[in-house]
Amino acid sequence: MKKIIENYYDYLFIGMLLLLPFSLAFPSIVLGLLLFSFIIDIKKINFDRLKTGPFYILYFLFIFIYIKALLNNSLIVDQKLLSRYLFILIIPILFLKLKDLEKIKTALIISIQLMIAVSIFKITKHYLIYNNFPLGDGLLVNELLVLERPYAGFMALMGLILSLEKIKNKDKNKNIFIFFSALSIFFIVLIAARNSFISLLFLFFLYIFFYLKISKLYKVAFVGFCFLIILTIVSLNKNILERFHINKDIEGTLSKIAIFEPRYVIWPCAYDLTKQEEFNYTVGFKSEKEISTKLINCYSEKISNESRRGWFLERKFNTHNQFLGFFLSSGIIGFLILISFYFLSIFLHKHNFFAVAILASFFFFFLFENVLSRQFGCYIFAIFASLFLLKNNTNEKE
Repeated sequence: MKKIIENYYDYLFIGMLLLLPFSLAFPSIVLGLLLFSFIIDIKKINFDRLKTGPFYILYFLFIFIYIKALLNNSLIVDQKLLSRYLFILIIPILFLKLKDLEKIKTALIISIQLMIAVSIFKITKHYLIYNNFPLGDGLLVNELLVLERPYAGFMALMGLILSLEKIKNKDKNKNIFIFFSALSIFFIVLIAARNSFISLLFLFFLYIFFYLKISKLYKVAFVGFCFLIILTIVSLNKNILERFHINKDIEGTLSKIAIFEPRYVIWPCAYDLTKQEEFNYTVGFKSEKEISTKLINCYSEKISNESRRGWFLERKFNTHNQFLGFFLSSGIIGFLILISFYFLSIFLHKHNFFAVAILASFFFFFLFENVLSRQFGCYIFAIFASLFLLKNNTNEKE
């Protein structure tokens, strides 16, 4: 009991992480308790760990966004999105009071594995009832997964990276983390999470060529062997073929992409917005609401098929690219600040594969999703950035 009382803050944080994939309401309540506890002990907190280049850039980015919103009188209009950015500013500060980061990583891994287990249970239950795996159907698969497919796959990838770090550091529960790693890979392939699958392949080759200390000949042979295995998995997995819109020939593949890939319409519309008079290349549009309205208008004009147009207008798709989203909302200033955050972070932690893997995974995720437009996205970005970028959190020479 004494130990629990002494470490109540860490346990509260762990509780928040365990609940995060399943609910945003309870983690927000716990976050409030953590903030209250932090404020009480604020005089004892060492803020020096937050004084790093990446966090200076990150805080400058969002301060810029808030000042711009204030000057454009869009604080109220964009309050829903702007309030989510507060998680990115607050969570790294709350990390400063944590005593045991390894327990935090373990809690994250367990939380992710629970998410995977519940999702697999629901998929299995569906199969037993309907005798099919509907994992190519985006709408239905999101009902079977705890999180939407892109986020479920991404969290599985995060769980894999954290588990591999535990294995490399020879954790006493190494065998359990090996099982968790295998389950994470299986889950990514099972649900055909495109972005996570591509990120996983990239990280694999990155590790082989830049971090694994074996001869070049062995590297080439190993990569060739693994490439054959990957091709076999892809060719045998119907869901992956469907998710990548792969057809018998290039023309057929491109035709399917034009029909089934929303970004085929979204990204050209986003580009068209940059040519409008209201767009300021330096600081972007005045508000997120203005961007959303203009994108919807573009979908209405560009899509001829009535049902497809109705789908786009109902979903009100954002830019599906975080960098493009920041360029439209914050201009070249916001875009360059975000890019600078990535380059500096990777440069400072280039010797730590796991830190680089987390950053690279988020980079790929940002290329295809507006991660920071969601509260959950802000949570996970802030948590993983804090785990690997706060001063003394990682051994950079590892």
